[in-house]
Amino acid sequence: AEVSLPKKINKGDNLRKKGEDIKMGSVIVKKNQRLKPADIAAIASTGIKKITVKRKINVTLFSTGNEIINKKIKKNQQVEDANAPMLETLIKSSVVDFKFAGILPDNPSVIAKALTQTKADLIITTGGASMGEEDHINNVLTKKGMCYFRQIKVKPGRPMMFGKINQSFVLALPGNPVAAMVCGLVYARYAILKLAGDDYVTMPQGYMLPANFVINNKKPNRREFLRGKVETKNNRTSVKKFDNTGSGIITSLRESNGLIEINENITKIKKGDMVRFVPYSSFN
Repeated sequence: AEVSLPKKINKGDNLRKKGEDIKMGSVIVKKNQRLKPADIAAIASTGIKKITVKRKINVTLFSTGNEIINKKIKKNQQVEDANAPMLETLIKSSVVDFKFAGILPDNPSVIAKALTQTKADLIITTGGASMGEEDHINNVLTKKGMCYFRQIKVKPGRPMMFGKINQSFVLALPGNPVAAMVCGLVYARYAILKLAGDDYVTMPQGYMLPANFVINNKKPNRREFLRGKVETKNNRTSVKKFDNTGSGIITSLRESNGLIEINENITKIKKGDMVRFVPYSSFN
């Protein structure tokens, strides 16, 4: 056998020093930290075969409303349940044991029975969270448990409420699909990660872009999340908002690639003003 060596070899080339990556006694991951693939690689590289982790949290989702249906036969004024599959896709993750428990009618006794008998770390409902005659979530939550807050200064998503029944936290999302999606991204995501024990939950990353739209009279003292799309023309990148801002326009979610976050103190926006854009991908 022969070994051929290059003419010039520098001392230390192609060597990996002991402990150059992870030093003896150093902390690889901290308690209550979500494990990323790179964390798993670091742990495995030290020869550790087993670690202690927290169990998945149990999340149960209910749709509500006599107008919601998921069967082939529909009556007049009934609509398909778009929120349940949307939120299931949004909520399911490596930290969640998810269950969709069906559609609850606009009946306070049925809703109360379902919420009080459900055993989950987090119960999420969609619909029935406003103040109409057939919106019963607030009364059930108040009478059977605790309502920590309701009606937030956010658009879309004002009717959202949060409380607890027995040992289950309850997050009541609005029924309109856009509002349910925005609240799911901004609030449900945070609640789920905190319940899972993640001490390192961060706000989703966004960046400032010039606005390619005009707002003349935004309501003060309210945060708004507009559906936005990033565009690049003539080497200039800007963000435009979806024209129809209605909470039932699912197309505004499909044709956008993120949220434009407008703070409470802003009442007007002119073209070229810098606005904060948060891509959907930033919400993990």
